[in-house]
Amino acid sequence: IRNSSNNSFLEITFKSIFEIFPDNLLRDLMNAVDLDAVAMALKGMDQAITDKVLGVLPKKKQAMFEPVEGAVPKRDVDTARKNVVSSAKQMEKDGAFKLEDLLGGGDTVE
Repeated sequence: IRNSSNNSFLEITFKSIFEIFPDNLLRDLMNAVDLDAVAMALKGMDQAITDKVLGVLPKKKQAMFEPVEGAVPKRDVDTARKNVVSSAKQMEKDGAFKLEDLLGGGDTVE
């Protein structure tokens, strides 16, 4: 996530999703992406992140989830991660959340 103070340029990155998305949004996002793409996107990520994703998925999807084994081309992983990020950006466009609110940078009124 880049947030420069002069223009408040905010961008969702694959890693930032796991840092800023609350569980309910993470669940909605992972449900919006093909399960195989989720597995590919998680290739090479910390086990804690994979566990977090599995923890928010419905039981049926948890049972169907199969981690990607062995070596895979980096471009396949990158493509899957871009797919997850574009789904997150689409959710934001559709009004599911405001990135500024997740970052705590939204305007406040006292």
